[in-house]
Amino acid sequence: MKPYFTLDNPKRERSTIRGCVNHEGERYDYKTGESVLTIEWDVTKCKPSPINNVTNDRLNAIEAAMTNAILYFKSQYVTPTKPEFRQKVSELLQGKTFSAISQQDRYLVTFIPRYLKDSTFSQGTKNIFNNLLALLEEFEKKQGKKISFYDVNLKFERDFKKWLNGKEYTKNYVGTIIKKLKKVMKDSRKIYRLHDNTEPEEFEVESETADTIFLSMPELIKIHRLKFPEPHTITTSQMIRVQKTFLIGAMYAMRVSNYSRLIDMNITGNTVTIIPVKGSNIRKPKPITMPMHPIVREILQGGFKMEDAANEVMINKHIKVLCQMAGINEPVTKYQTRGGKLTSEIKPKWAWVTTHTARRSGATNMKLAGMDNALIMVCGGWKSEAMLMKYLKQTIDTDIIKMRESKYFSQK
Repeated sequence: MKPYFTLDNPKRERSTIRGCVNHEGERYDYKTGESVLTIEWDVTKCKPSPINNVTNDRLNAIEAAMTNAILYFKSQYVTPTKPEFRQKVSELLQGKTFSAISQQDRYLVTFIPRYLKDSTFSQGTKNIFNNLLALLEEFEKKQGKKISFYDVNLKFERDFKKWLNGKEYTKNYVGTIIKKLKKVMKDSRKIYRLHDNTEPEEFEVESETADTIFLSMPELIKIHRLKFPEPHTITTSQMIRVQKTFLIGAMYAMRVSNYSRLIDMNITGNTVTIIPVKGSNIRKPKPITMPMHPIVREILQGGFKMEDAANEVMINKHIKVLCQMAGINEPVTKYQTRGGKLTSEIKPKWAWVTTHTARRSGATNMKLAGMDNALIMVCGGWKSEAMLMKYLKQTIDTDIIKMRESKYFSQK
């Protein structure tokens, strides 16, 4: 395993020097960046003659780095690719000790902060990864050991899920955590080349259709008609901003991230253009143009400016109060799997409303008004009908009315 050096061009007057080491039947090399007169090359020692001390000092450092790189990969039970080997040698030459690199690259919880720092994820997505990190740290304490990349196997999946279910988390939340864990493991393997563990690809991400509510058009109109006494306090002003922003989102089945993407310059005549925030450098989101909804027209003609749209934090703070003020109080039972068991909980309808209720309400009310799924998909920016169907929410009462009107239940 002892490293050695060779000349790239031994027949020329001057040649660059390359470091080499054999490991598990593979020959790994590293460009030293050094060169030497071929007449000064000591063929026996595979180094320049002692007269060239500066070059030899550099080669001694590279030799030590190559040795430690091989020791590192052996400690990880990994056969590196040639680019991985060169990268590790470079890191060691930059002053990172073997133990520091091993500690950083071997354990999941020490990798995730670096992973997030390098990423371009939104803050919301980073928050989910930070939740994963906190749970892994807590799970480590329970296990009494740090979690390496090779510990994340199918047995780990079983034990981790069992522990999460013991904390009474919902099935969808557990599924989200496992999904992010798979993402971290995949990127640490494919992008950072820290391991070759592929077992996480087999992890099952479980989910269930959330039994959430939507607000009907009569209920949205109640919110629209709410009046606030003057003079407006800071809280009242915030509630008015939430009222207007949420209603515009509900009329167009918008994501909360798009609530403020409807700006005055997009509003022309009888149409409205929304510029979706989702997309990438490769696939830019396409603007969506739709007819002006009467409620939106009233809001805008009343002087509301889209640059004053409420953000997600403000909407979550006030939307339940607004719905309660509007008398949206009917009891609603929500079913979901929590801690691995099906549970039910009854609350007044206003207590279940969130920012995302606007998007679900828009899609469902469009469907109830007879709009084709294809058009609803255009309005809301859904890429598949399967995704849309998760948002379409009709009450049991609505379904019963339709059943009674069908020929099947009217037969004698």
